[in-house]
Amino acid sequence: MPEIDAESTYVFRHALLRDAAYSLHLPSDLAQLHSLSLELVEDALGGKSPEPPPLEGTDAPKCTPHPSDSFAAELAEHARLAMNSGADGVSHDQLLAARRHYLRRAAEFATRQFQSLTAAHLWQQLAASLQGVRRALALTRAAGELMSDGLTRNAKPLLEEALELHRQAGDRRGEGGALSNLAAAEMRTAGASQVEHRLREALKIHREVGNRRFEAITLGNLGVLLESQGQLTQAEAIHDEALGIHGELGNREGMASALHNLARVLCSTGRNDAGKAAYRNAIDIAREVGAKRSEANSLRNLAGIYAKCGQNAEAERTYEAALHLNRQVSNRHLEGITLQEFAILHEHTGRLVAAEAMYESALAIHRELGDFRSEGVALGDLAVLYMKTGRSDLAERLSKQALMVHRRSGNRQFEGMALANLANAYAESGRTEEAETMVRDAISIHRGIADQLGEGRSLGILANCLVRTGRFSEALEHFEQGLSLLRELGEIHAGACLTCEFALFLLAIERVPEAQSTWREGASCLTELGDTFKLGEMNAEMKRACAKAGVPPFEA
Repeated sequence: MPEIDAESTYVFRHALLRDAAYSLHLPSDLAQLHSLSLELVEDALGGKSPEPPPLEGTDAPKCTPHPSDSFAAELAEHARLAMNSGADGVSHDQLLAARRHYLRRAAEFATRQFQSLTAAHLWQQLAASLQGVRRALALTRAAGELMSDGLTRNAKPLLEEALELHRQAGDRRGEGGALSNLAAAEMRTAGASQVEHRLREALKIHREVGNRRFEAITLGNLGVLLESQGQLTQAEAIHDEALGIHGELGNREGMASALHNLARVLCSTGRNDAGKAAYRNAIDIAREVGAKRSEANSLRNLAGIYAKCGQNAEAERTYEAALHLNRQVSNRHLEGITLQEFAILHEHTGRLVAAEAMYESALAIHRELGDFRSEGVALGDLAVLYMKTGRSDLAERLSKQALMVHRRSGNRQFEGMALANLANAYAESGRTEEAETMVRDAISIHRGIADQLGEGRSLGILANCLVRTGRFSEALEHFEQGLSLLRELGEIHAGACLTCEFALFLLAIERVPEAQSTWREGASCLTELGDTFKLGEMNAEMKRACAKAGVPPFEA
């Protein structure tokens, strides 16, 4: 057993004696001590801090910062202990009011420090001391902090209680807000039809009571939901409407969020330059108002567009900035998504070991938070990596898991992607007939929701299935359609991979000069992108195909 030095022994004994002395006081004396402590600390820090604006305020009321805010949680505890033991000279109601005052200020201080879990705990303590609508509002703030930390499962019961309290009080405005918040929580955990029903019910109430701010927020969430179902035209119109309302209200943070949503739709429909501009505008506004969470989210998506356009250095820097911000503000949900997307960049630039580690870290975060939608996406991405590295059994298993998750959540876009990935796994293992049926189902989904990226990729998978069964004229048609879509969308990496596959097909049908030029185009692009793994894989296939055709290997 290690020896304990004299100083540590003294400190330990002093602590024991102090606690013993404290416990020997009568309850009334302890109450007086805590009441006195509350008064003295307030005086030392410039007096009692100003009263916060009422929770019932219409625009997310916040406290004006005060020097005592960093001690507010301790002051609230002094008030509680003084109240519980019955301090002389100070009424129970005065101490209760002081405790509520400092719990509120402590919660908002924790929020400003990005300490979401601490803030949530403080809001819940405050809610426990309140009744009716005020209790509901405090519960909602607690839930918001939990959701900021990705703990949607923990937030949902609080929001359900808040909704019931607003309804009991006949508070239509509060009911609408609670419905919007509950729908936002359920977007990560519930089926799309349930979420859409709540959002549309909330919108009806916001318009009925004239709550324009929450109308715009709810429109934004509805637009995001419609995007996930492939209804991009409707989503774009809704995001435009939300942006207009935030602009009318002068809500700069809301404008940043709406611009972010609009940028995503622009990029999904091939308007990459307009999308980049909208993301940069959103980032500028977020920085202007200090909305770091919003800034991090827009940085993440901007990085994805850089990667899509082959600007890998810019993408890497931007992903790193987004990761840093998400960790700084403890946003576990977006940290997981950013890691997952950053992993794709690593995969596409040949860094497969690092990519796999990132996918696994992202998957662990999604599972920890109960975010099964994001878990499904990560499973699908990891399945693609497993297929690429020869682990076809694992790839097939994960693709099936991802497909099940997307069907359960009603996410048609990712259901189509998962079907295509599974079809690719079947094709690689020789089950060409099953693969063809599956990829045709995927293409049907892509077209039904106007997912041109998914359609372009799946047309390539279908073309390769047709090659395996000798239907060359039909394969040629699908290769050309797929390449046309990917080029139109500016999907450089996916386009380069399919171009190389198309070159090998042209070689197989004895169009050698065209195959050579097509190969140079695709291989040069993969070289520029730094995807050494895919290039090596395609080079090996090319050399085998050239040997079979009796022609020299192609030069990049």
